[in-house]
Amino acid sequence: MNNASVVARGLRKAFGDVKVIQGVDLTLAPGDTLSIMGPSGCGKTTLLRLLAGLERPDQGTIEVSGRPVAGPGLNVAPERRRVVLVFQDLALFPHMTVAQNIAFGLRRGTTLNVDELTERVFLTGLGHRFPHELSGGQRQRAAIARALACEPELVLLDEPFANLDVFLRSRIRGQVRDILADAGVASLLMTHDLGDALGFSGKLGVMIRGRLVQSGSPSHLYQNPLTPEVAGLLGSINLVPATAHGRLAECEIGQIELGTECHGRVLLALRPESLVAGAEPLGPARVVETEFGGDHTLVRVQLRSGRTLSVWAQPGSRLEPGSSVALSVRGTATAFPLV
Repeated sequence: MNNASVVARGLRKAFGDVKVIQGVDLTLAPGDTLSIMGPSGCGKTTLLRLLAGLERPDQGTIEVSGRPVAGPGLNVAPERRRVVLVFQDLALFPHMTVAQNIAFGLRRGTTLNVDELTERVFLTGLGHRFPHELSGGQRQRAAIARALACEPELVLLDEPFANLDVFLRSRIRGQVRDILADAGVASLLMTHDLGDALGFSGKLGVMIRGRLVQSGSPSHLYQNPLTPEVAGLLGSINLVPATAHGRLAECEIGQIELGTECHGRVLLALRPESLVAGAEPLGPARVVETEFGGDHTLVRVQLRSGRTLSVWAQPGSRLEPGSSVALSVRGTATAFPLV
């Protein structure tokens, strides 16, 4: 891909007997945003360090703008890769003003200037302030401005929003995404936070035990996970044993339509929002508890088998603990064959 900002092929990395990265491939074009999420220890940070040049791959290659930077007999130094790493903390020098921090990153001969960069990240008039005089969101945008001062091909973001409160987090996440996209810079976000993973990027990758097991649009992965493990990483999920007959499955909830044809014993993946609970005196499930969540109420119901499911109900629905309910499914369910 000639116009790619970064291309990684067949990356592998082990520390002793522990295989941390196992054959990772990825390609990012200018302006692309990719989030990679996974549990702690899945290899996210090691992949980030390989791309930044802080670790050397045991196998595989990395190219930045068509220029090889890592591979057999080659490992270009981090400062010569045009790849910038933005950490959760320590992104700014505390003894420098915003303007001085940004100026520190400017490349020799660049046409960019400090005023242009502060304006680009909505910090006009704040260049004289020190990091401790900024809000959390302003500090994050100042760190992005300093990263852009280097005119990078790729910006690596390591849990950059973790220290922001929940309300500021969503707004700053969108601002950073738009700033990087407008600058035409590819960005890669490493996170274990579901909100950041789904909300930051146009593309999402799920990493498990050193492998990128699935990638695509966030909505596609959420609705069509490849495995129960991926489904669980992308939000609350109910897993229900069933028997599939083509596009229909029979389980203790009843008959459920499947998204794809399947036969035999399967495990159905049902999101809480896809389940509908209605009061039914002789229903097959009983409400165990309810939890008010503002725009929805989380209802936990117990089936006759003892299995507990989570259901989202509209506020005001009169489902009280102890009441009997019937369950139905909106749309189709994902089925995982059991072997």
